[in-house]
Amino acid sequence: MALLTIENFVFCIRKQILFQRGRGGNRHNMYYTAYNHELVYTKRFEYNWEAKQANKIGDEWGMIVFIYCARQYGFNEDEIKKELKLPSWKYRRVCNQITNVVSGRCENELVCILVKNKIKLVHNSVRYFFNVKPMEDGKV
Repeated sequence: MALLTIENFVFCIRKQILFQRGRGGNRHNMYYTAYNHELVYTKRFEYNWEAKQANKIGDEWGMIVFIYCARQYGFNEDEIKKELKLPSWKYRRVCNQITNVVSGRCENELVCILVKNKIKLVHNSVRYFFNVKPMEDGKV
């Protein structure tokens, strides 16, 4: 089984999520996902209220997917923080949202569905390119 490095993991993440490129302001991080094609797609099919709600954490759902999947593949917090390049307060805030969004207890159903689907796509991408499965019960 191949060893999964953080660079290989980032390659698989970028295959599945379109990230916003830096445009100045506080959106200098490459892992913001604000208003990309997934949210535009939902607005076409009369999910306007949910899409407006998604804009509240809509620019951070890519980071939620990144952190959740990186933890499942055994990367430590230092590697994740280094790759995301977030201030510690923002990293903690995103980490606090992970359990609610992944478990479906988030008030925004659209973001929950989107995050769950992207997590599955990232798992499939890592399995396809590097033949590595996520950790189950602390084992790779």
